[in-house]
Amino acid sequence: MQQTNHIQQKQILHIIDHLRGDGTQRFLCNLVKKLHQRGYKQHVVSLRKSVDPTITVELEKFAAVTQIGVPSLLLGIGYLQLYYLMCRLRVSTVISFLFVSEAVGIPIARIAGVPNKVSAIRARNINYSLLQRNLSRTALRFADRVALVSESLTDF
Repeated sequence: MQQTNHIQQKQILHIIDHLRGDGTQRFLCNLVKKLHQRGYKQHVVSLRKSVDPTITVELEKFAAVTQIGVPSLLLGIGYLQLYYLMCRLRVSTVISFLFVSEAVGIPIARIAGVPNKVSAIRARNINYSLLQRNLSRTALRFADRVALVSESLTDF
């Protein structure tokens, strides 16, 4: 019983680039549902306001959803919003999905003192530019774990 109470107090923050109806977003819906069933409190942050209403409705059944938006990120306000959200919720784990959420979310989680920072990689993204590869490598240095969501990524 005590272990269940401990789990329920943990707050997971999922950060994703956008909530369009792509494969990563569907994976996130399943993950949020399964973690909710295990008693975790969750919050999903979309860095862009590009959404599929079906995905948003599905996520909101099990987690709070916040959309930051590109203008806020470009002005720097979005980074502060993300930092303060992590601090206010006392997030124990941040899980990032996709490139921008990884490059932005993992370093901010480190600054915010989040104890568990996870990058969930679903594709090899061999089409990244040199800048994107360097940003991704830098962000991954701050991650505590890298979750390979597909077995085909293991060698990569």
